[in-house]
Amino acid sequence: MEQLRDEDGEVSASQYLRERFSCRSDQEARGRLGRFGITGSCALAPMKTLSGGQLVRVSLTILTWEDPHLLILDEPTNHSDVYAIDALALALREFKGGVLCVSHNRAFLDAFCQDLWVVGQHTVQVKYHSEDTGFGDLFADYASRVAHSVGLTYERHQTKSAQKFQKVNKAAKALSQKKLTRGQTQMVNKLGLRYIQNDWK
Repeated sequence: MEQLRDEDGEVSASQYLRERFSCRSDQEARGRLGRFGITGSCALAPMKTLSGGQLVRVSLTILTWEDPHLLILDEPTNHSDVYAIDALALALREFKGGVLCVSHNRAFLDAFCQDLWVVGQHTVQVKYHSEDTGFGDLFADYASRVAHSVGLTYERHQTKSAQKFQKVNKAAKALSQKKLTRGQTQMVNKLGLRYIQNDWK
């Protein structure tokens, strides 16, 4: 997208498509751009004057020019306005091929996704939609399980931290009384504690 603005910014989106794909007519290039909402003077303006959302639309026109069977999109809603996001979701919903999309935008994903693929720990789990369960439900269930897992991990971390704090507390008390065991001395050294000359209360 940055290349469109920086390297090819002086030419219009229509001219860029005609040159890149050897279009026979301006009408073909403008028709393809029109599918993604780049119409009228916008199709003829230098690309350096287009907004981020408009450049995303031009990029999508380029990506789909040769009717691919699979689209791989990484955060496609970045730099996009609401209209570009809606247009992209509509285009992806109507796209006949496969779409692999990574996005933080749940509303965008819910607008066109059907199945959820969870990739992690060297496995892939596929959650399929049904008449009763749409993508939003699948994702909400997954997010709930992740939150629960993170909560349990956090609780375990808090317990370990509390146990470590008790050990440090005991070592600090012994340090203030100049009675350190070998293990306490190692812990004090590991944590970088200094000897403090006062009573521990």
